[in-house]
Amino acid sequence: MENFISLFPDNRAEGETVLRQAQLVMLRNLKIVDYICNKHNIKYWLDGGTLLGAVRHGGFIPWDDDLDISMIREDYNKFIEAAKKELPDDLFLQLTETDPEYDMPWLKIRDNNSEVIEYKSGNYHKGLFIDVFPMDYYGISIEEVNKKKKAYKLRYRLMMLIKEPFEKIISPKIFIKNIVKLICKAVFLTYTLQDKSALFSELRERRDAAIASSRGEEQKVIGYGPEVIFWNNYFNKEDIFPIRKFKFEDGEFNVPNNYHKYLTDMFGNYMELPPEKDRIPHNLSLNPILNKPGEVYYDKNTSYCSQ
Repeated sequence: MENFISLFPDNRAEGETVLRQAQLVMLRNLKIVDYICNKHNIKYWLDGGTLLGAVRHGGFIPWDDDLDISMIREDYNKFIEAAKKELPDDLFLQLTETDPEYDMPWLKIRDNNSEVIEYKSGNYHKGLFIDVFPMDYYGISIEEVNKKKKAYKLRYRLMMLIKEPFEKIISPKIFIKNIVKLICKAVFLTYTLQDKSALFSELRERRDAAIASSRGEEQKVIGYGPEVIFWNNYFNKEDIFPIRKFKFEDGEFNVPNNYHKYLTDMFGNYMELPPEKDRIPHNLSLNPILNKPGEVYYDKNTSYCSQ
């Protein structure tokens, strides 16, 4: 295994602000992912706000505290197998299979020496992360694809709501949410009694069925997989491939071939800055330096905090 500490030194402490320190953590992790992908001939590209930051700012959007990349499904699956063997000990491959308390249906690469407090509560691994989104080819009408995706997303949200614990009541909104959870748990008692691993197994089967029935004969459209529940964009194959290199911070990484069309499809006039009130991070708080260099906050063999 490569010595990633020598190849990509951990320089998070050089950041002048907490946000910049967090960005340096994610940048190093991106370099490691890029290295593994190049080694195994795995195609990926910068996506979402990360791609926007590369084009508009030459790096991170100044207020951004996450990092997004995407891969075609076949490369996504190939990356999972490569990452299991090649990720260094200070990074964690987070999937529902590797982290029992993690319930997002796509993978993240987490840093073991940091912590990010997200809006989603739970005892899952909370290191700073890279989102890795799976993309699929679609060969039937987008309307039909969206119907299949909607059915999957509704099923996912229902199952996660059933498994969510009741929250401490501090507002009428949370009280109502707890009532909805109670009703769902009672009505869908079979799912309530199942453990999460069984539910995720069923969700993966439903996801695979939705993908298989959406491929069609002509696969010229690429879109996020059914499990990417927050994004639903579609792109022409020729706007993504062949991927090209583009400057991001102090390195060059993969981007869609026609990144202008890609970003326009996602954001419209993407070069226009949002109002200052909207220039805010995604997460509640960041702690990018939890221990001295070389010390690990999260146990690499578990998915929870080893305090």
